[in-house]
Amino acid sequence: MYLVTPEQMKRIEAYCFHTLMIPSLLLMEQAGSQVAEYVVRHFKMENHVLVLCGKGNNGGDGFVIARKLIDYGYKVEVILLGKKEVLKGDAATCCRYLEHFIKIHEILDYDDYIKVKSKKNYHLIIDSLLGTGLNKPIDGLMKNIIEDLNTYDAYKISVDIATGVSGLTGEIMSSCLDSDLTIAFGSYKRGHILYPGKSRSKLIIVKPIGIPEEAFQSNDKDYVINKTLIQKMERKRRTDGHKGSFGKGLLIAGSPGMEGALILASQGALKSGLGLLYALTAPAINTVFKVKVPEAVSLLYSSDFFSEQTTLIESIAEYKSVLIGPGLGENNRTKQYLDYFLAQSLPVVIDADGLNVLAKHMNLLEHKKCEVVMTPHLGEMSRLTGLKIESIQKDLIEVARHYAQIWKVVLVLKSATTIVASPEGQVYGNLFGNSGMATAGSGDVLAGIIMGLQAQGYSGLESSLMGVYKHSKAGDAAAKEKGEAAMLASDLLNYLL
Repeated sequence: MYLVTPEQMKRIEAYCFHTLMIPSLLLMEQAGSQVAEYVVRHFKMENHVLVLCGKGNNGGDGFVIARKLIDYGYKVEVILLGKKEVLKGDAATCCRYLEHFIKIHEILDYDDYIKVKSKKNYHLIIDSLLGTGLNKPIDGLMKNIIEDLNTYDAYKISVDIATGVSGLTGEIMSSCLDSDLTIAFGSYKRGHILYPGKSRSKLIIVKPIGIPEEAFQSNDKDYVINKTLIQKMERKRRTDGHKGSFGKGLLIAGSPGMEGALILASQGALKSGLGLLYALTAPAINTVFKVKVPEAVSLLYSSDFFSEQTTLIESIAEYKSVLIGPGLGENNRTKQYLDYFLAQSLPVVIDADGLNVLAKHMNLLEHKKCEVVMTPHLGEMSRLTGLKIESIQKDLIEVARHYAQIWKVVLVLKSATTIVASPEGQVYGNLFGNSGMATAGSGDVLAGIIMGLQAQGYSGLESSLMGVYKHSKAGDAAAKEKGEAAMLASDLLNYLL
């Protein structure tokens, strides 16, 4: 499914209207029908419904919803914030049509609103006040109404986006409605998946409204990471396969005191379906590693990197991917591994200390001869780019896109909403995951999964998308059973599918 900005969505809709000659009123009818049909499927007819409409097209959707619900037999009251005479285009048409069914309450001050709200005990509130194009703080009457609605005990459905959330950035524009459900139209907008806006709706679903695929193809767009996307790239596991059929991966990780990073990354790689895992690590932690991960073959650092390099050269053709960094330490040895493997053809995943060392030697990327996946969290991304964390968070998608293109890597930018960007500049936003995954070791598990998938023959982009999806879905499953606060990174391993 696609991920677009509000401006891109406007252009897609304009293509429908002006090139495909689809009447704009038809799309508004389709949007309103989708919300009304959802209500019919989930709410009893005796429920009282309050529909709040703004003066733009989002309000027009609300007029359609109200009319459809009246047709179905629901008891509906409709509020318009403003005067009917200022309505234009399709919104004005839908308002006039609705007036044949019910009185529309024009709300010009807070007292008008209270009079309508106090008439009945509403079970359902439909928020059709403002759409995805909001670009300035809301204030005055609308802000007062939103803040009052947030204290009202009723199920709240927002139309396309919760009023007060920026459809571009997910920013809260001074205040916003806390919705139980947002029903978005056509595709996800950025504000649906970016925080803090994402957190202000308990559930977001996307419904089609009759926009042809041709219209989406006419415009730039990104994608969300969901089940449909992953199913298209995931291959069936060979029923006649042996361990050699499912790849051989190399993990370079761990140091005294950082055994956990090595163990978790190893288990993540093996849980991905990897056939053989070799782990190059410090002799001092090998015993505990072998106890915790008996399925892996351990290789030990030598005192002399150059003699170790000779051994790696002899066996490098056997490996299908290498992960460098979890718990490895910020030292010259880590730089030597990066320098060596980036000059080979073997696909490389760089995480944790590998990234921290790379941040001091970014020139290593200039001469790379392999496909590279980088998996920074916000702090590591700040060190890699020199940008402040706040600046990265404000423009997560474009920062990821820019640096994936500049560095010519697959970039997995880990945050509350993880973003995957390709070297060509295509961006994918993750829909899943939770705060329970913000715990030590979670990133090590993800890096291991990505390396394991890459060693099985998936591209760096495919491995990253599949890895992020599997990792975050495992996190959601773990949270459901254990609760977010009690989750450990090792819990994710038990829910990987």
